Amino acid sequence: MRNLNATASLCALSFCAFLTACAPSGPSPAQAVPQLEELTSRQKAEQFFEKGPGAVENGGEIDTGIEDNLTSGAPINLAQGLQMRMLPVPGYPGVYNVTLRNTGSGYKELFVLQVPSNPAPGPRPLVVAFHRFGVSHADALLNTSFPAECEARGWYFVAPLGGSQAHFSSQVALINTRRVLDVVQQLCPIDPARVYGVGFSMGGGAALNYAARSLDPASLRFAAVVNHTGTTSTAHAFANELDDNDADDGPIPGGANLEANDWMEFWHGGTPLTKPFAYQQSSVFQLDPLTNQIANGLDLTRNLKSVKLQSWLAASDPMLYLADQTLAFGNHASNQGVDHAMHILPGNTHTWDTLDENAICNWFSGWTLQLPGSGSLVADGDGQKLYEFRIWKDQADGFAPFQWLLDPGMNRLNFYGTQNLKRVEFDAAEGGLAYAGALRINHSNFDGTSDELLLLNVPSAPVQVLLNGNPVGGSYDAQAGTFLLTTPAGVAGQWVVTF
Repeated sequence: MRNLNATASLCALSFCAFLTACAPSGPSPAQAVPQLEELTSRQKAEQFFEKGPGAVENGGEIDTGIEDNLTSGAPINLAQGLQMRMLPVPGYPGVYNVTLRNTGSGYKELFVLQVPSNPAPGPRPLVVAFHRFGVSHADALLNTSFPAECEARGWYFVAPLGGSQAHFSSQVALINTRRVLDVVQQLCPIDPARVYGVGFSMGGGAALNYAARSLDPASLRFAAVVNHTGTTSTAHAFANELDDNDADDGPIPGGANLEANDWMEFWHGGTPLTKPFAYQQSSVFQLDPLTNQIANGLDLTRNLKSVKLQSWLAASDPMLYLADQTLAFGNHASNQGVDHAMHILPGNTHTWDTLDENAICNWFSGWTLQLPGSGSLVADGDGQKLYEFRIWKDQADGFAPFQWLLDPGMNRLNFYGTQNLKRVEFDAAEGGLAYAGALRINHSNFDGTSDELLLLNVPSAPVQVLLNGNPVGGSYDAQAGTFLLTTPAGVAGQWVVTF
């Protein structure tokens, strides 16, 4: 394993200046949301999130893009075209409610950010908490002691909405959560080697799903994740959730009497029967709803092999199908070679209280992000970056699995066992190899199709290209700095590209 350097550059904008710039320009939260002296800190925060500036619709809010006239909070324009405003959460010093516009998902994003009052110098760890179904991004702030644990350690804490209170790891949730972490990384001195995820119920599955689908070295990734009775198999959840056949349902997303199934259909574009791949993308493995047996085939669990995992479960949790998913996922993860530990505690309620936040944060503190030099991965989206490799697929509705091994001593990449692969983009230098002398690429696929291998940041055209010892051509683009190799359909073997 390659240990990621535990240093990170501080953002150009100091956080103190950032908070000053983001101070409310209009009425203060106390003025905007009427408060009574006898309200507790929790009651003030609840009022803020239920009826004040932190309130969100269950189905999320369509993002209309950049706003010129915000009623409170100074707008801050950020990289990637994002615009942000932030307001202090009443009763919780150092805690801010942040609104993002122009997210790219089509939906506005809100998140809670807690800034430690007395952090140690240098980059600090970050805990990311994922909320349960039907509640806002304030879930973990109000119902766990993770914020207090982070404050005591000088860590940062963030809790994203994921676009909706009922997102079920949708594409919108994935995009919005990435935007949240991009913003936090821009503005806070986060240690990229010490970022940790935790989630409960729907949020437990969301934490695992996000970790498995977000392996781009340019973004924050999770070193460790705690799943508490999470929705790890969305199609299995769909089959087990109560559905009243929609007799009294209002229109989605704003109607009344909507069940979990209605939200799953909304975000996934249909049912598991009509949109099977969308449900596979939002899961980390597939559990057969009839037999409770793990379904054979591809899933995202293999992408978690470099992430330390725990699952927590109350022994008599009344959400029986989620308990089944948790136990089955634990077995599946262990069988896949994932470092996973199961914690089953006494209890008969479905609640955050099952977790021991202090113990979990102590466990988090023992792990830093690891970058593997080999492994087995599966891409689910076009243009997805998994470690050093950006993947483009032949068919949109399907996974693209591959295996790889980097051998810097031999200046060699083994990239093999591919399926549904149209193109892989790879920068040799990013993988510890060099565009010097002979660069070797061993390649094979399982589906007999032609694969493209696009080398990035190539400084000059190769002087010779061989495939299985025979001279072949390639396509060098001097302006783009790329060199394209195309493996003929059904051909496997070794490329030798000499510079």
